[in-house]
Amino acid sequence: MITATYKIRKNYPMYLENDFRWLWHSDYYDGPLKGMVEVSGKMLWATWIDEEEWAELVLEKDGETREYERRFFRSYAMLDLGQERTNYEVYWHELFRLCVGTHCDYDYNGVRRGKVINNSATQGFFYGRKKADYKDLNDSEYPIVGWLIW
Repeated sequence: MITATYKIRKNYPMYLENDFRWLWHSDYYDGPLKGMVEVSGKMLWATWIDEEEWAELVLEKDGETREYERRFFRSYAMLDLGQERTNYEVYWHELFRLCVGTHCDYDYNGVRRGKVINNSATQGFFYGRKKADYKDLNDSEYPIVGWLIW
């Protein structure tokens, strides 16, 4: 994974925090793993490729150092799914929003603000339909157009 991350960082442009915004995530573990982002009005797929820990150390007056702040950053490859697959992902996300909830959506500032719909009938409909009809997204089939850290 590190080799792939290195190659992506070396060969593709980096999108800065002001260049993109998360629209929604489709996989999550202590932060988004995959999902749709917007860059200059274009929808791109972000897929997690690496995670880094950063700690700022501060020298105290007595000469001792202590950990000041720890943060984790994730690197994502940005994929151009093309219009047809992007429309497909938007369709499935909209169905998810209607049947399951908006808890995977992000506002303009990158904050999750949605809620889960507590209706087992609509959730059952969505997950049954997804299992029967959804064609899994294979990240390796789409071109990388850049990367970001978030």
